[in-house]
Amino acid sequence: MIEFSIIIPIYNSEKYISEAIESVKKQTYDSWELILIDDGSTDRSGVICDQYAEDPQIKVLHFDNAGQTMSRIRGIEEAKGEYLLVIDSDDFLDNNCLEKVKKAINASKCDMVLFGYRLFGNDNKNVAFPLEPLKVYNNIDLIKQVILYTNHGLCNKVVKTKIVQLAVPSMITSRLSLNGDYAQIIPILCYIKSGYVMDDILYNYRIHNASISHNFKLQHIIDTDFVTENVIHLLNQFSILNRDMEEYAYIAYCKMISGRLFSLLSEKKLTKEECQMIHELNIYKKIKKFETIKYLTIKDAVTLKLFRKRLYWIFSIYFWRSNKYK
Repeated sequence: MIEFSIIIPIYNSEKYISEAIESVKKQTYDSWELILIDDGSTDRSGVICDQYAEDPQIKVLHFDNAGQTMSRIRGIEEAKGEYLLVIDSDDFLDNNCLEKVKKAINASKCDMVLFGYRLFGNDNKNVAFPLEPLKVYNNIDLIKQVILYTNHGLCNKVVKTKIVQLAVPSMITSRLSLNGDYAQIIPILCYIKSGYVMDDILYNYRIHNASISHNFKLQHIIDTDFVTENVIHLLNQFSILNRDMEEYAYIAYCKMISGRLFSLLSEKKLTKEECQMIHELNIYKKIKKFETIKYLTIKDAVTLKLFRKRLYWIFSIYFWRSNKYK
């Protein structure tokens, strides 16, 4: 019996993929399999993966490019371990990650174990899961925190493989430019019964200029709307949705699009026609009452209010002043 299946979706990550793979090979707990999903890389990522294929614990699969969400699903379908962890190709695990997670599983007997992660690169800090550690929580408690604090990542959550595989039919399979984690963690949380929050920092999350978060596009906002609508639908389908949960989803949506809107408008990357497209999005139409400092930072609330009033020219002034005083 393999204890852990670790999945790494890969697309053009030749600079970092070896570090990610080596962090698995160096684990102090050795009951694992590593599934590398090469998503049609055009650099040397696929070649680097193939160099590890002789290791009996490592499986390498090559596909035509279909996007990260589909790559993860393909890896999930291949997983044979009792528990599953998905990591990103430019990140890496602490050497004792699996050993500590195994101890937490043995102690808690939970479907899911959650731990903290370490941001490094342009920004350096530790991020703990926003619930008191060393305690067991039900799935409702976890869903609330994942949504409200936008702690969507799969990389800091180890889950029973059979539960993840059970959740796959409820996952979005179309290509997403953003929020793929959000679209996949909510179906998983709908199926689990309990989760244990550790007090350890075990994952290293790389921040760099090539990250999506530094290259905002209109499609990111469109996909955030689509995923949020899907999340609300799923929660309703599983009889988890109530007024509070729905409001959490709307508040999270405000948090997710406000910074992106500010960047896109202040850098003149949205036309009036594209702004109108956002105004017509299904979830966007429902968030007006949450565009206040009761729920958001002052900057985020003001950004959303100005956008709703179609005062785009104010962002143009900010763009002009920023460039003038560089």
